[in-house]
Amino acid sequence: MMVSEYFSKLVELSTEEKNLIDNSFELKSFSKGDFPLRSGEVCESEFFVKKGCLKNYYIDFQGNEIILSFAIEHWWIGDFESFNRRTPSKMFVEALEDSEVYTISYNKKQQLLKDIPQLERAYRILLERHLQNYQERIYSVLALSAQERYERFLEKYAKLVQCVPQYSIASFLGVTPETLSRIRAKQTKK
Repeated sequence: MMVSEYFSKLVELSTEEKNLIDNSFELKSFSKGDFPLRSGEVCESEFFVKKGCLKNYYIDFQGNEIILSFAIEHWWIGDFESFNRRTPSKMFVEALEDSEVYTISYNKKQQLLKDIPQLERAYRILLERHLQNYQERIYSVLALSAQERYERFLEKYAKLVQCVPQYSIASFLGVTPETLSRIRAKQTKK
């Protein structure tokens, strides 16, 4: 899927506008283990996943990897604070498998928003979805049991189970790998 196809599901675009969008994004390939973004770097691009799987995480004060999000085909990922404020990132983005990602720089994005006014609406819809997901994630971590968080993860992110290591799922859920193993063992017995 080209990026213009994704935006066309949110707003109406002319052929000329679709071409402008697709020409503003650059397709990059990342091998498993590559870092499109490292902590301390300014996030120079937003990333739209064409294929593959990536994770967005930071390292806490104890040296633990804390996963904020995953991204598979047709999902966005990056450090949006660093990208928009032009400040050093606190996060890493890492490819969990060989991936192809469309990227757009800050300046090209701003030019696109100026040239195609309805993209403002598309990005607003996208932002609303991201905020809903983050609100749901915060609720899940603060209000649900580890078992309930895992069940929700399986419902919402079934495709991720195939490409994400169990220790990464545990980090995303806010549990130890051992706790996740016990939860999975209980589910197998059911």
